Amino acid sequence: MCTTSESPKTDCNQNGIDDTCESPDAHGFIATYFTDKSLTTPFTSRIDEYVNLNAGVDEPWPGAGQTDFAARWITEVDLEFTGFYSFFVTSDDGIRLYLNGELLIDDWRDHSEEEVSVGLFLQDGTYQLML
Repeated sequence: MCTTSESPKTDCNQNGIDDTCESPDAHGFIATYFTDKSLTTPFTSRIDEYVNLNAGVDEPWPGAGQTDFAARWITEVDLEFTGFYSFFVTSDDGIRLYLNGELLIDDWRDHSEEEVSVGLFLQDGTYQLML
């Protein structure tokens, strides 16, 4: 597991995440979990194969609390074809979706489970997706 700490094993870009989590050999989503909703206090990081955090009524990890935590997932998406793409996200409370730093979905509020979507025309190529 990749972890954040005051002194990671290696941290070339000084973001508190061990460089093994950000290696080109790492496949999936770089997941960083925070003990606050403002994403300022990272607790741990790891590589997730897909995004599916369902904490239910329990804490997602010891010390996170039941409601006042956040997660951020970052990955690269390689689009082979130019065309129209749809992105769907389901969340229970706040969610934001960025593509290459552009905010596509901004639903950062307390709410029950709901799905939000956005569609856009994209050129083929590589994009950074952050949720």
